[in-house]
Amino acid sequence: MKYFLSTCFLVSLFWAVPAQAEMVREVGKASFSITTPRADAQYSWKFSDATEKMGTRVEHVFDQEGEYPFTLVARENGVMSKTETSVIVHEKGQPLAVPQVFINDKRVWGDFFLVSPTDRVEFGSYSVGMNGTRTNVMETWWKQGRPVSADSLVHLIRSSGAHRIKLVAKDLANEKLVSEKEITIVVEDRKPEILDISVRPDPVEGFQKVGVSVLARDYDGQITDYRYELIENHQVVDVQLLKERFATFDLTKRPGSHQYSFRVAVTDSGNNNVRFHSPEILSVMGENIQNTPPEVHIEASPANVIKPGSEIQFYARTEDAEGDSLTYQWFIQDGERSEFPIGDRVVHRFFNPGKFLVRVEVSDGIDKVSQVIDVNVIAERKIKEPGEEEVEMETDASENTHISGKTESVTASHSVRRGSLGGVQRSSALDAVLGERGRKTQADIDYEIEFLIEQMQKVTSLGERRRILSEIKALRALADLEG
Repeated sequence: MKYFLSTCFLVSLFWAVPAQAEMVREVGKASFSITTPRADAQYSWKFSDATEKMGTRVEHVFDQEGEYPFTLVARENGVMSKTETSVIVHEKGQPLAVPQVFINDKRVWGDFFLVSPTDRVEFGSYSVGMNGTRTNVMETWWKQGRPVSADSLVHLIRSSGAHRIKLVAKDLANEKLVSEKEITIVVEDRKPEILDISVRPDPVEGFQKVGVSVLARDYDGQITDYRYELIENHQVVDVQLLKERFATFDLTKRPGSHQYSFRVAVTDSGNNNVRFHSPEILSVMGENIQNTPPEVHIEASPANVIKPGSEIQFYARTEDAEGDSLTYQWFIQDGERSEFPIGDRVVHRFFNPGKFLVRVEVSDGIDKVSQVIDVNVIAERKIKEPGEEEVEMETDASENTHISGKTESVTASHSVRRGSLGGVQRSSALDAVLGERGRKTQADIDYEIEFLIEQMQKVTSLGERRRILSEIKALRALADLEG
């Protein structure tokens, strides 16, 4: 049985010690003082209600009976001494039952405690009689309606579940005066936890042998058993029962092509178990069987030429000859951040103008293929001539290009129908690009137009801008003729 040590036993060990009077007070105002205060020391009293008081003598008010912890800290010339103790507060003329609980040799406070089967729980008491002394009280421990000793309680609460324990304190001078205090100990056998599963081919034999390792922990015991399962089409095809966290599966025992996944279960010393199914799919090809990689093509909607702030959806259209289960990994960079979403459809919003690459990797578990698409984010172009008003060029929904300014205005339409130049005057630039008819793809024409627009921003001569505009109109006309 453990008994609470009164601070009088600590006088020879610490110089931050309350007075040697018994640490028992009545409900209401209570005073505390230092036994032998040091002249240069500063004393701080910290009570359980978060109040702090300074001095060699302090007062504190306790509204209810019970046991209250407090801390006394003394500092002198950079040296600190600290004492942690408690005070028993009882109603005047009444006894008080004060049970004490120690978990793994540490005093804990309260009347409800959650422990595991491996925790060591011990009990003590510091009950007082109506006169505030321990010599005038008789204590009895009770569990499930029968009296028990404090020493036997250690063995009576080892089983899982809730254990209600009561301490009864009877005043010896007046046996009609009785105090009772109940505490609850809940012994909970916690399940183990699987943190990670790793599946790796043998570094020498490759996919012929595969190693499976598991990272798990148990909070109130130890893991005793590991169960490893090889799964195909939701059926367990191989099982290994081991005492260690690593297993090796020989996949040559099952010839042919297969797609496997793995499930691991762990059991602790309390016979609690938990299992985890790894989402990783392992595809294995049989001998003399060739795998056909999947084919992928990226589709962008609404288009891969957008304005800043526009949302665009990417779809990875795939085909796989064997009908394998495919995984998708995207790589999107827009100048500010990178995103790596998964799935065959993803959505992204581009905020900055520029040309960006979007890539997707598709894997069937054996082979991996990738596809890249360019995304052109085009902002409104504004050009200012030195000494002139700002000149603005924009392309409207009907693909009409306009250059406007205060000093002069040039407006030209280059919407061309098939078989006609739509009234566009033939120029040397147009004659030149018409000679390229049949040799340029739509992507080539779009790229050249984008390049010319960028060049127009760099030149300072209005005549040079008009020449570039003429080439842009000619390229637009060629694009319509090709279409």
